[in-house]
Amino acid sequence: MEWMPLIGSVAAGPLIAIVIELMKNLGLPAKYAVWANIVFSGVWCSTVVAKDMFPQYAPQIIAVVEFFWAMLSASGFYDEAIKRLKGTKGF
Repeated sequence: MEWMPLIGSVAAGPLIAIVIELMKNLGLPAKYAVWANIVFSGVWCSTVVAKDMFPQYAPQIIAVVEFFWAMLSASGFYDEAIKRLKGTKGF
């Protein structure tokens, strides 16, 4: 197992932080963010262990995690672009 829990090229910290922020924006009370972080950290560690225990499924696990990361990144880029375009005159 790697020192930094990576799956493919995705690190745990930024992905979990993005998911927690998304949940807070969707209405999760801030006092539950710590518990959500613990749950997602456990899910992430379980996924890393599963990838190491079942190497025949490693490509599928990596593909799912990288797809999830790409979709979160794309939605963040889109949201930021819309905010900037709405604040700019002429668009």
